[in-house]
Amino acid sequence: MTLDNAPQLIVQSPAIDPRRFQLLEHTEWTIGRDPTNLIQILDRYASRFHAVLGVFEDRHVYFRDLNSRNGTLMDGQPITEPVLLKHGDRITIGNTALVLKHNYVTTVHSALPSTRKQALMIHASAVQGKIWQEILLSQSIDVLWEVPGVHLQQIIGLQATANLLPPLLIIDIQAVKEDIYGLCHWCRQQGLSVQILLIDSSRSDIPDSEQTYINKLGFLSLFSALPAGQLSTLRPYVFQMTLSLLTAFHEHTLNRDPLSYALQTLDQLFSQAPMIISKTRQAELDAMNSEDLTSLKADPRKVGKSQPR
Repeated sequence: MTLDNAPQLIVQSPAIDPRRFQLLEHTEWTIGRDPTNLIQILDRYASRFHAVLGVFEDRHVYFRDLNSRNGTLMDGQPITEPVLLKHGDRITIGNTALVLKHNYVTTVHSALPSTRKQALMIHASAVQGKIWQEILLSQSIDVLWEVPGVHLQQIIGLQATANLLPPLLIIDIQAVKEDIYGLCHWCRQQGLSVQILLIDSSRSDIPDSEQTYINKLGFLSLFSALPAGQLSTLRPYVFQMTLSLLTAFHEHTLNRDPLSYALQTLDQLFSQAPMIISKTRQAELDAMNSEDLTSLKADPRKVGKSQPR
């Protein structure tokens, strides 16, 4: 993992220039007002030890609120349990925003996109996105991420013009506002040699009749969400799914061992990572927070807890 290819956290605060942290040297990054934090945020609504980032395998980032007084928001909703982050996710602590940047992931750890196989992905769910990321990496396919809500047709057009369009697009239909069927038709009209694999992260099953219809429309396939923590038990099904996406690269040989290892590693990530820190360490930080005697009152527009801590 190189410096440029590591996950980055951008800290944005009013009246202060954005700060960038390369999440490379540590597996645990504490966040809060106290100067001993690896990421200090000078926000009156932040607790002394407000939250922690856990970094796994140099590319998976979990966020956990440390029982902070004023809480943490993501997409306007309070974070009440550890959450896996994806490229572009935005977290708010008081008046401070934390944005995760990690749009290019590769097994060769290059600072720039390589000339190897590449796929462009957009996902509403960080969990589903991470699953597909690891499936692709196991087959030596580099991963380019886009954030939900982008204008895909514009992105595809620009990349095609620059001769940078990957041969495979993996699109979660829950992450886009555009007409996906119209997008596929437009790609064919433009003569773009790109295959589109659809994911529906809101569903657990796709009827055969719908799958047949999707294939007739020109899509590579349509898959439902995969169950986190149970991937190893679905190995034959995941093998079949992976073989279908490999056709976009004119390949029909599956690298089974790396894929099996990736599924096993993902199961461990989803089952163990939410702890991030030990219970002993959590108790220590709770005790430090309780010693904070600041009397500032919390903004009632925040998550709804009483005062800064």
